[in-house]
Amino acid sequence: MNVAPGDIEQEPDPYFQWQGTYWQVNAEGIPLEQAWTDGLQRNANDEGVKMVKEYCKTMVQDAEDMVFHSPAKSKMWGIQGPNSKPTNHENLLIKRSNKKWFHVELSAGEGGEVMDSEFELQNKLLKRITYPYFFLETKEKGEGCEAEKVYGTFDPSEAAWLWGSSMILLPREGEKKQRMISKLPNNFDAVRHVPMSSRADFMRTLAETPTAVITGATLDKDSEFASKLSSEIAKGIGKNLGMKADKTNVKVCINASMRGHSLTMSADDDFSTGFEEEGGKVVNVKGSNMVQLHGDAWKVGCGVSYILEEDSSDFSNNAKEACLCAAAKNPGSIVMVANGGQTVSINLVRFLKLSSCGVFAINGMHGKAGKSGAAGSFKTTPESLNQAVATLKTFGPQLFTDKDVVQGDNLFTELSRKPLTLLDWSAESKQCNMGTYTLQPGLENKGESPGIEDEGDVDIYCKTAVQFMVDKLMKA
Repeated sequence: MNVAPGDIEQEPDPYFQWQGTYWQVNAEGIPLEQAWTDGLQRNANDEGVKMVKEYCKTMVQDAEDMVFHSPAKSKMWGIQGPNSKPTNHENLLIKRSNKKWFHVELSAGEGGEVMDSEFELQNKLLKRITYPYFFLETKEKGEGCEAEKVYGTFDPSEAAWLWGSSMILLPREGEKKQRMISKLPNNFDAVRHVPMSSRADFMRTLAETPTAVITGATLDKDSEFASKLSSEIAKGIGKNLGMKADKTNVKVCINASMRGHSLTMSADDDFSTGFEEEGGKVVNVKGSNMVQLHGDAWKVGCGVSYILEEDSSDFSNNAKEACLCAAAKNPGSIVMVANGGQTVSINLVRFLKLSSCGVFAINGMHGKAGKSGAAGSFKTTPESLNQAVATLKTFGPQLFTDKDVVQGDNLFTELSRKPLTLLDWSAESKQCNMGTYTLQPGLENKGESPGIEDEGDVDIYCKTAVQFMVDKLMKA
């Protein structure tokens, strides 16, 4: 359902919550496709799935009614939507036996009862119900509208376009001519598409390119878990690192930003924006299934988006992580982490294992509590450390060798030799200080490093932090 801002005559505008892929369910609320049964477990809240089943059993009585479900975005995003509309309701599209279409929002009442809000879809909104994939009739139909290839002759990607949750691809030989379109729709986003057959080549190109690798949190502007100046700090780090590109030879930045929408603080996207402003190239990586599931929530404000084709049953969201790890493997890459929770803390382990230069935690972006997944604040276990590294083999068996996925004492010993670099801010001395923390099983970083609160401190922190990074890269 490719609704855009202003399409729905409601306040606040629910386009962010409604947009996405809807999967057909039966009269008991159970998915008809096995692929989505597995995907549902990863991308939906248990309470939400229960509400859908209850609603279908009581409100879908006609055998000719067709019901489609898109899970609440709160499970993955954890942010408010634009206009502060919550993201914790389940979305249903229902085509009744009388041929009328309705959108239904399901939420839990104070007593736990299922609350539903029904909205009839008419005119323009009916045209927003479409397909996950389209193909251009001819390659020439897309000429002049393609996104650039960031990696030049070593770039195996193809031109493609996103329209909300729908991907538009070039015609393929041997494919049935179905869902062909004669021209690109209005408001498309030009992207690059990496077919599964080209993924190994693409990841090899990433590993051969010195890159600024960034992963971090996406948070609401008023989040207690981040400095209110997080966007300014991330952008400042990106700009200062971009200014050093001739010295470092790091001229490309890669992120897997889950921006959500333009009113959030996104460490990845904000950093990349600053880097691009200084002439750097920005690559945004993401998996095809997740983009189609959540549509414009994956849109970022800079660079070129590379969409990696995924198997129809793959809802692991690992395609983007695989690309970050491939880029981190280059000896000339600079790897940064900022705020975040479990996902960032898992990537932290992988980055420490793979990076030659080490990993830098941008702690100036912290909230007042001074803790985050990026700083190693969450307790690890032997199992979690082993698992984080073991999954590298599934990311790319041709790229990540047995040496990359060592386990047990061998892994812990290697981590002890490659401590995390902490880039802290001292409000008292007004300077950026560099410290270290060694990741080990059963331990967590108990230190507290509150972030920057004074806007006047952002510039000196960013300049000093980047100089620390550059100096360490030059010595590596």
